[in-house]
Amino acid sequence: MLLPKGKRFFSPQDFFRSWDEVSKFGEFKEDDLLDRKFWLNKFFNSPSIPLWLGYGICWFDNIIPSRSAQFSFVLFDRKLSGREEEIHDILKWVFDEMALRRVTMIVPHAYQAKIRFITKKLGFRREGILRDYYIKEDRGEKAELFGLLREEV
Repeated sequence: MLLPKGKRFFSPQDFFRSWDEVSKFGEFKEDDLLDRKFWLNKFFNSPSIPLWLGYGICWFDNIIPSRSAQFSFVLFDRKLSGREEEIHDILKWVFDEMALRRVTMIVPHAYQAKIRFITKKLGFRREGILRDYYIKEDRGEKAELFGLLREEV
């Protein structure tokens, strides 16, 4: 599998080096954060494609070749502006490499800047609400489901 130019797979060493940064983000369910083994398994033993960006990570999981995948990304510096071309290139790459028809994202409702970024800059479309998807301090918080089709990238 040829990776996009300048990208490399996210390694177990990257995982341990970046754990403190990654664990600060709301996309990670509170219960999951208690167990690094969950995330090690998710990234390295399940069908997923984790990529190291230098300033963050992105990954595709729940991959069904020739059909769909779920996409997530975490930018350690939280800077979205100016990164749309690079993330767009990664999306285009996975559509081509895996012959996908669609990619989905699940984003916490509270992450409105990220939602604006993925809809306005990357072309994702809102497809639904997931009630009580994330657990924060014993409270359920909703997430939003977004989709991007091959012809939209």
